[in-house]
Amino acid sequence: MQACGAFPAILLSAVLPMHVAAQEAAIPPEYQGFWGFATGQCTAKDWRKVNTVHRISSDKTDWWEASCNVKDVARAADEKRVLKVQLSCSGEGEEWTSRELWRLVDIDRGRYLIAAIPERSLIQIYRRCE
Repeated sequence: MQACGAFPAILLSAVLPMHVAAQEAAIPPEYQGFWGFATGQCTAKDWRKVNTVHRISSDKTDWWEASCNVKDVARAADEKRVLKVQLSCSGEGEEWTSRELWRLVDIDRGRYLIAAIPERSLIQIYRRCE
C-alpha cells in the first residue's frame, strides 16, 4: 500500500517542476527600444557612439560602457502604470545593483521614460529615440 502511496509523490515530483518553472523577468515591449537624454543625438545608430543613448531589451539595458541584466520586473501594486525593475549592472570595472521605478508618459508627440531611483534620490527622464 505504501508503494502505491509513494507513486503519486514520485510522479508529481517529476512533473511538477515543468509546470512551476519560474518565468524569466522581462521588460514589456512598450519599454523596449532606444532612449536618450538629448534629442539631437537620439537615434538607434547613436547608441554605441555617445553616452546619452541606451538600449532597453526584454532582459537587458545597455549603455555605452555599461550594461544591466534584468533580475525582476513587476507592476507596482498601487500604480499599475509604474514598472518596478531590479537590475544587476556592470561597467568600467565595477558592479552594482539598482532598484528602479519606470513610467511611460506621452508629451507633445514624444514618448518619455521617467526612471526614479529612490536609493540614490535620483529621477532621470529619457526620450524615445527615432
